[in-house]
Amino acid sequence: VGGFGVFNTERLNVVIQELRTEGHTVTFVKKKSMDAVEDVRQWIDGNQLDILHIDGNHSFEGAFQDYVVYAPLVREGGIVVIHDVRAVGDATQGARRLFDCLSQFHKTQLSYVENITNGIGIVWI
Repeated sequence: VGGFGVFNTERLNVVIQELRTEGHTVTFVKKKSMDAVEDVRQWIDGNQLDILHIDGNHSFEGAFQDYVVYAPLVREGGIVVIHDVRAVGDATQGARRLFDCLSQFHKTQLSYVENITNGIGIVWI
């Protein structure tokens, strides 16, 4: 959910196709996260998600709102992935702050490739 920046759609399509070939259902939603809430709820039709990747608003308030709204849609034992948690400048401070807060209550893992990514924070629900 979210993500209006530059991203590699060709690589994304390859990953989505690979997952679908393995029998997974994958839906890519390119909307502002708060604009997509009802679409996602309607799409899952009362079911819960195994994995949710949020690349939305990077302020703490925006990231927190994304988490509060979307985390309940993820099953117990599922994963929420928060993008841009490697705090590099003010633009990603909120996402990292949220990840640090969630680390106090959930199993988490921070992952990034030096000089290539701004990191992802993996949160087990």
